Amino acid sequence: VIFEYAYTVSLLPTTKADTDENEFYGSLERSNFVIFVASTFGEGDPPMMAVSFHSHLVNAAKDRENARWLKDLKYGVFALGSSNYPNFAAFGKFIDKKLQDLGGQALVDIGFGDDQLDQEQAFQVWVDNLYKVSSEQFLDC
Repeated sequence: VIFEYAYTVSLLPTTKADTDENEFYGSLERSNFVIFVASTFGEGDPPMMAVSFHSHLVNAAKDRENARWLKDLKYGVFALGSSNYPNFAAFGKFIDKKLQDLGGQALVDIGFGDDQLDQEQAFQVWVDNLYKVSSEQFLDC
């Protein structure tokens, strides 16, 4: 919510990657920075609503021309999962690694929300840090 006071905020569910790929990736490309909140399903898989986005990132590594929107993309990833599973927060980790490999620049270290602990508190600490760093970089604060 605090971001809305300083930035123009758009919410883009990853299901948009299925229905309007040009709009989804065009919006990401035009953004100053992007916040990804990523859950993990089962044994480390993306949730069903993010399978197309996952595939796009896999293919981007093979075809960097189609991944130009990733070059210099500034972003933050908050990864959700359960430490009861061996592949804790795997999809968020995957997003962070792929974005870095393809030229993206993380504004802050990846954050983790463990459903066995206080996810809301972990997110609040992470997002407060992201707001501070992004404000210094984009708002001259």
